[in-house]
Amino acid sequence: MPPQERQVLDFPITAETLERINVLTEFPDGSGFDPNGEWSHTFLVWTNHGYDAGNIDAGYLTIDRRPAGNGKIALEVVTEIALLDGIGGRTAASIQCRSDSLTAPESWTLDSTFTGPSGEDLPDQSTHQRASVSDNDITVEIDGRKSVMPASAPTTGDWCLFDAVQRLPEDDTPITCNVLERMLTLKRDQTIRFAPHDTETVLGHELRRFTRMGTATLPTDYWLDESNRLVLVVAYNMIYLLSDTAIDTFNGNLAKQRA
Repeated sequence: MPPQERQVLDFPITAETLERINVLTEFPDGSGFDPNGEWSHTFLVWTNHGYDAGNIDAGYLTIDRRPAGNGKIALEVVTEIALLDGIGGRTAASIQCRSDSLTAPESWTLDSTFTGPSGEDLPDQSTHQRASVSDNDITVEIDGRKSVMPASAPTTGDWCLFDAVQRLPEDDTPITCNVLERMLTLKRDQTIRFAPHDTETVLGHELRRFTRMGTATLPTDYWLDESNRLVLVVAYNMIYLLSDTAIDTFNGNLAKQRA
């Protein structure tokens, strides 16, 4: 579509917006979903530039949740993003969490790797992180270099919230916490609220919304379906759509860039 024919999108972007422009066309079957049990979600990562066309299926995010006993939860996270000129970035994290309202992380490992335009590994760009959270501090070690950050408030991760919002109470009580974005960057003084009047019917499903706002971050909206399954996350221009085909879409797009 020629740039002059593109239409400016609604702001904020909602589930209805994405259905109208045929980005949101179906949800995977959610029968039997239990937010307290073992599950796996895969999201298509779609980037938006403010218009109804010219946007990008940039990657995918997979989160596997498993109750680990003793009041703990194990999250396995993998995300891949297609960067410029056929370069691929992959992050894999293993996160041990408490089974509390925020799925608060206690410790984790995270590996970031890259592949070049021909699919070759780029080992000089790889990093390995180990980290843990205590009552007052976050200790992070990246490739042997250790740092400690103060964190007196309850702390969770943005990937941990993909789990936690599916069990939060839908009432007027705000939740205040710190959030580690991609388990790397600490955003303090974040508030999560339920939006009781912002329901939308999309693809035959009635969706409800939680919103996270706070210091040094733009609003993030979390949309749940009738079974409390997270089906859509809108984080400014990064959109996460629950999808059965996200990994195939990513691999196909990356292959086209490298052709």
